[in-house]
Amino acid sequence: MTSGSETAPHCREHTRAPPVVTVPVAALATALVVAMVAAWNALGYAVHGRFSVAYGLLSLFLSINLLVCYSEVCLLLRPDRVAERMRHWRERSAATGRWPATEFLASRVPLRSVWKADTWIDMWAAYALYDGSYADRRSYGFNAEVANGFASPIPATLLGLALVLDLVPALVVAILGVALGWQWTYTTCVYMGSFYTGGWHRRLGRPELVLVWAVNSLWIAGGLLCLWISIRLALADGHGALWG
Repeated sequence: MTSGSETAPHCREHTRAPPVVTVPVAALATALVVAMVAAWNALGYAVHGRFSVAYGLLSLFLSINLLVCYSEVCLLLRPDRVAERMRHWRERSAATGRWPATEFLASRVPLRSVWKADTWIDMWAAYALYDGSYADRRSYGFNAEVANGFASPIPATLLGLALVLDLVPALVVAILGVALGWQWTYTTCVYMGSFYTGGWHRRLGRPELVLVWAVNSLWIAGGLLCLWISIRLALADGHGALWG
């Protein structure tokens, strides 16, 4: 007869948990954005038989914005965790000598946790080391991000589709695009103003300031591109301004 102690290792071998599959945050974000951009432009090619550089650039911005919108909703769901994770990224950065943003992008997350709020809270916690207002629910930066997370996904998706599918008048599409483009540009400009009036720039060196400007300039450039495309559409009164 086999003793219990002899069979225990065999039992443990069969009950061993499967390995956890992880992926770098930078690779995950890139894959999600590339998939969305490919879908937007495949639809455009299927409908119009050609690619549009302007639409390609706008679809890139819309895709990045949609991914960030999800993280902005997570920010509202778990605001108290930002301060907690800030300590983690501060200690991690001090130990490695690398920027918090670099540390976050290089970190690995389990695939099964990709859509959990805590996964994306880390993005805000890392950025909050450059601008601490993201750990304060009373700040402009915090509320501007949350507002974008809830207000822009549906209209932005409708805009992306309406620019391809000739289902509504071009003027209606242009009005939607102008509204969204102005929102992104104006809100980001006001945020950058609050970043300086709040004195957060004094805590950063030149490289960190360049990083903050680079990140936020994407929303200014994306908003202006959206305005330009929408105005062209309105003046031409037809989708040919984009696909012709």
